[in-house]
Amino acid sequence: MSYEYEAGSCNINRYQQRRRYLMSAIGFGAAGIMSLATYSFDLQPLMTVGVLAALIAGFEGLYQGRFSFCAGFATKGIRSKGEEDETEEVPEEKLDEDREMARRIHYYSAVSAIFLTAVFYAATFSGTV
Repeated sequence: MSYEYEAGSCNINRYQQRRRYLMSAIGFGAAGIMSLATYSFDLQPLMTVGVLAALIAGFEGLYQGRFSFCAGFATKGIRSKGEEDETEEVPEEKLDEDREMARRIHYYSAVSAIFLTAVFYAATFSGTV
């Protein structure tokens, strides 16, 4: 399967996209387990840092899969080529667009995770802190 490379908008194939969705599911699952444990066992509010980290990983996978764009590939200056794990270098003139999109994905992930963590923190510890 081949696809047309679009700088700043698509640097992974379907196989890589599925891997990002798997990363998302693992991140959200870990956040859910930590949230449930924090709430159920009345753990310290500091546990929300772990929830935040897991949510960031979950949102990174979600946004990378949704946008068909890997932020790590953009940082390395590579893109998917052909099937599965094959990669090739991105031309130098297209790296700026790719890296801008990577920063945007990191920003979206951080903002989304911070928002959900704040909601979780408020709901769980509003009467105890």
